[in-house]
Amino acid sequence: MALGLEIDEQLWSVTPLRVVHAARAAKTYTDAFADDPLFRYMRADQEQTLFRRMIERLFLTIALPFFIYQQICLTVMAGRSFIMMDPPKAAARPGRPRRLFEQLIALVMKGLRVLKTAEQKKVDEFDEKRKNLTTKTLGDRVDQMFYVGCLATEPASQGRGYGSALMQAAISLADATNQALWLITATEEDVEFYNMHGLKTMGETVLGEGNETWHEVPVIIRLMVREPPSGSMIWGEKAAINLV
Repeated sequence: MALGLEIDEQLWSVTPLRVVHAARAAKTYTDAFADDPLFRYMRADQEQTLFRRMIERLFLTIALPFFIYQQICLTVMAGRSFIMMDPPKAAARPGRPRRLFEQLIALVMKGLRVLKTAEQKKVDEFDEKRKNLTTKTLGDRVDQMFYVGCLATEPASQGRGYGSALMQAAISLADATNQALWLITATEEDVEFYNMHGLKTMGETVLGEGNETWHEVPVIIRLMVREPPSGSMIWGEKAAINLV
């Protein structure tokens, strides 16, 4: 997605995610979220085999160029770490659906298996509880906020500050337009990471309670928000924003 925003690429080594990065970004995604509790839940206890991961990666590689065109996508190290964001509704392309990357992942989950009744219930449970949590916590305001749909760093590159660089770039864009930013996460480690970047947990919901097909602890989904600083325009003259 084109941004009318001059990014100082030397500051964090953050660059736009390009179509040529799609294969690497797809691998980053499948590797980074292989053990994520939400995705383990959504996979309905199916073993994450090498074959399944390769199929997921192929599907994502094919689909990612469309999302790169439609969303705000930034990267460090050519896809080894990347972030995908939705801009506020008023800044989005006319007729463009919201939260596309979440829809893509839902399709991957459904497309890689023949859903049994118990498995479909997990997918439906997540969709319903996420929607209810978003409506209850954010209401109509959600349309005026940036949404981080994905932040992923390949395991071999974690701990080097790539994710922080991307998160700070996303926050700077939101602050420059004086808009809040929100996301959902399912791990304690991610909550700590996002707290460091000024996000606060505003609401949560639980998956897996009373589900006899889930044999781990319930999965806590947290909705986190970062409000913009008062009168923020932190990029100075470089903050001429025109999302198209």
